[in-house]
Amino acid sequence: MKVFVYGTLKSGYGNNRLLQGAEYLGEDTVDGYKMFYSYGTGSFPVITEAEGKIKGEVYKIDPNRHLRNLDALEGEGRMYHRKTADTDGGHEVHLYVGGSCFDYIQEVPVVNDTHEWGR
Repeated sequence: MKVFVYGTLKSGYGNNRLLQGAEYLGEDTVDGYKMFYSYGTGSFPVITEAEGKIKGEVYKIDPNRHLRNLDALEGEGRMYHRKTADTDGGHEVHLYVGGSCFDYIQEVPVVNDTHEWGR
């Protein structure tokens, strides 16, 4: 199983520890999403389905080892919803899409036609 991460689960951020033991497959992009700050500039990111492109990282995970912790962090089914998508690099991935609890107001800046948080 592969996951696409675009925020605090990326390498170099604190929640990446939840992916310990997963295989890092590299950076990639996904079309069909826009990225917003959850509560204003500098807060964690949230994505929603819309015309746009986001940049993140792909990991091959062991569902028995990693998925429960990822779902718990993301509040799967409440805050975020785990969906599947295809990356531009050809990976079928799971990613966490923001739910209705977020106010999609402040968009993360777009550089080279792509949203990228934190770098």
